[in-house]
Amino acid sequence: ISDLQQVDKLFEELLTYVAFDEFDYERPKLQSTTIEVTAAVSRIVAEVTATDESALVEVKGAPGAQIVANLQLFDRAITNLLLNALAYGGPRVTIFVREFTEECVVDVQDSGPGIPELDRPKVIKPFVRLSKKKTPGTGLGLAIVSRIMKLHAGRLHILNAPSGGASIQL
Repeated sequence: ISDLQQVDKLFEELLTYVAFDEFDYERPKLQSTTIEVTAAVSRIVAEVTATDESALVEVKGAPGAQIVANLQLFDRAITNLLLNALAYGGPRVTIFVREFTEECVVDVQDSGPGIPELDRPKVIKPFVRLSKKKTPGTGLGLAIVSRIMKLHAGRLHILNAPSGGASIQL
C-alpha cells in the first residue's frame, strides 16, 4: 500500500469517526431497516474474504435472527471487526450469531493471542494499536464500531474466546 493510499485511508477513517460525534445534536434521525443478521454477516464475510485465500471464516448460528439498524453502519461495524480479527488473530475466525428475547449478539472470535483485560478499554479509543506488528490500519476500527453501537443503543464487549483469541461481541 502506498504512502498516499495510507494517508487517504486515514483521512477517510477520521471523517467517519468525527461524523459520529456524540455532541452533534443536529444529526438527522438514523435511517434504520430490518436486517436478517446471519445473511448480512455471511454476505460481508464473502465480500471481505473474496481476495484473501488464506482467510478461514465460518458463520454459525441463528438463521432468521433480525435486528433494526442502519444497514450501512451495520456493514461497517461487522467489516471492521472481521478485518481486525483477520489482521491480528487470523487466519481462523468464527462469527456466531445468537438470538435472545430482547437482543441479538454478533460474536467475532479469532484464533490470535487475544486482548489483555487491562488493554480492552484502550483499544476502543481512537489511534490505539496494541500490536507492534506492521499491519495496515488506522487505529480507528474499534473506535468506529463502538460509536456505531452507541448510535444504535447497543454495546460492544471484548472478552477471551473459549478456544483462545479475542471475542468481540456486539
